[in-house]
Amino acid sequence: MPNIIKDEVRRIAKREVNAATKSLKKDNARLKRDNAALKRKVAQLEKAVERQRAFLGKVSRQSIQADEKVLEKSRFTKNTVAALRKRLGLTREEFAQLVGAHKQAVYLWERGVVPRDALKAKILGLRKLGAREAREILEG
Repeated sequence: MPNIIKDEVRRIAKREVNAATKSLKKDNARLKRDNAALKRKVAQLEKAVERQRAFLGKVSRQSIQADEKVLEKSRFTKNTVAALRKRLGLTREEFAQLVGAHKQAVYLWERGVVPRDALKAKILGLRKLGAREAREILEG
């Protein structure tokens, strides 16, 4: 009789433990899947950062920045950006990549908003480039 009670207690305890751990196992599996997905996303983002760093390194090596003398002497109007962009045959997004700004900023510059001095120097530095050189930098 005592063995029967022990066996019954074991059976009930095992069933309770299995019921309690079943949801934990599901949660653990879900967390593992989420973790793997996040690791993949981090890897993608790290690759994107490396591409951006390579691009920025190439742009900075091209030295498209105008010097201070040119910056002081140059006029900057809303037509400056539009004309330069059209001469280089670039879209707003491509022009923004060359300068290191957002494409919305290029739109604003073409509407008359004056960029900060650092960006203005880069924009004026682009005047030294031809369309082919600008494409080469973008293709990087």
